[in-house]
Amino acid sequence: PPLPCRSAFFLAKTLVSTPIEVLQVSVFAAATYFMMGFQASALKFLAWWATLVLFALASETLGYMAAIVTPDSKVGVAVLSILLVFLLSFSGYLVRSIPVYFAWIPRISYFSFATDAAAANEFDGLIFTGGEAGPEGVPGLSLLPPAMRTGLSVGGNLGVLLGITAGCRLLCLGLLEAAARLKFL
Repeated sequence: PPLPCRSAFFLAKTLVSTPIEVLQVSVFAAATYFMMGFQASALKFLAWWATLVLFALASETLGYMAAIVTPDSKVGVAVLSILLVFLLSFSGYLVRSIPVYFAWIPRISYFSFATDAAAANEFDGLIFTGGEAGPEGVPGLSLLPPAMRTGLSVGGNLGVLLGITAGCRLLCLGLLEAAARLKFL
């Protein structure tokens, strides 16, 4: 059977907006990677680029979900802002000591996986010397705070980011269908 009109719309919107989003992120990634002086490696650049693309697509999808489940754009922005503050705050980047009742947030936060992928990608293979580092130096990965690490490799983090993005897109489609059937839209 043919796709319902809403599903076709969502698929068409995804197929049209994704390449545009990827192009925008690609321009940003190319400029910032070399501007920040990251390691000159094609594989490291590709991991950086993939992290940014998946992060942008996951963020875009959360915006779609907020637009679908809220009746007004102001409410949608407020709900999305609160959600993003929690996801960012407890991703290990801002708050190092996470309260036990919020310990589940880093496990579902795409911020956590993107932060770990980007940081581990850059710090892996680096040896920092000087000061109290000693003659052997300090491995770069050992300098990352434990709260920031997910326990996955860069590829593992990218896989989880891809899964979160795809899962959120499917959830978004389901929310769109439900909202239309319930005459919420």
